[in-house]
Amino acid sequence: MNGWEEREVTVTIKVKVPVTAEAWELYSDTPGADRAAKELTGTLIKALECGSAKEAANIMLKKMDSIDGFGASDTEPRANASHVLRKVFGEKFYL
Repeated sequence: MNGWEEREVTVTIKVKVPVTAEAWELYSDTPGADRAAKELTGTLIKALECGSAKEAANIMLKKMDSIDGFGASDTEPRANASHVLRKVFGEKFYL
């Protein structure tokens, strides 16, 4: 020890997450895009709660790759998810 005590604290932060097809930058004119956006948002929230940047990234990539026809695994939605994950986990990675 360095002569000082340590203790663990929980810090709560607020981040804005995309919730619409437009905010996720999905193919928003495609029928079902709003449902796909809700799935991505729900998955992102669960990923933020997992406690590990790597695990969160894996959760998001799996979901994004599973949603067909809306551009969920395109560059823009991945960048939107990465932006939020970096704010929470402070890691420099890209989905």
